[in-house]
Amino acid sequence: MRTLVLLPLSALLNFNSITIFGNVPLNDALAHIDLPSLSSAQVAEQRNAFEKPWLVYYNIRTAANVICLVLVMLGCMYKKMPG
Repeated sequence: MRTLVLLPLSALLNFNSITIFGNVPLNDALAHIDLPSLSSAQVAEQRNAFEKPWLVYYNIRTAANVICLVLVMLGCMYKKMPG
């Protein structure tokens, strides 16, 4: 039973940490860009500066979610050995 509580709790803390410390600052920086005043080249440059790190954090969060799901499923199927 502890596994079913601790795994989702640790996953929640992990995913929120990635979002709070990775994606949110990037989103905030993006919100402060004045797109209408930029040229096409500057927009492309800003997009590259934003998109690559954002996708890295997104992929980490996605992989962590999949790992957590597998661990929870294994925890549900685990039977304690007598002894």
